[in-house]
Amino acid sequence: MPVASTVFITFLAMLIELAAGHPQALVRAIGHPVTWIGTLIALLDRSLNRATDTPEHRRRAGIVAAVIVCLIVGVVAFVVQRELVRLPFGIFLAALAASALIAQRSLHRHVADVALALEKDGLVA
Repeated sequence: MPVASTVFITFLAMLIELAAGHPQALVRAIGHPVTWIGTLIALLDRSLNRATDTPEHRRRAGIVAAVIVCLIVGVVAFVVQRELVRLPFGIFLAALAASALIAQRSLHRHVADVALALEKDGLVA
């Protein structure tokens, strides 16, 4: 896929997320991609990271887990984008799918909540 198309999809995804955010009804129905990734990480942690293992083994297991997560997410994203852009108006569908991963609205809300708590109650908050 040309770089210009990827940049356009990213720009559209940011606009969609800015305008609509990630609909909570959708989160309740199917969850959120970030929570899916978190579930995968938790599964890998339970499978590969044992307290009885040596620190070196645990470090290597962490590297293996990170590679597995990156490969799975990368392959899924590549396939989904490639297939969506083949459809009529698929570039817009790809942008809609990508908008779920940006979370700029919720990130701003959470950061603002932390900043407000720090201003109000300091580090105790």
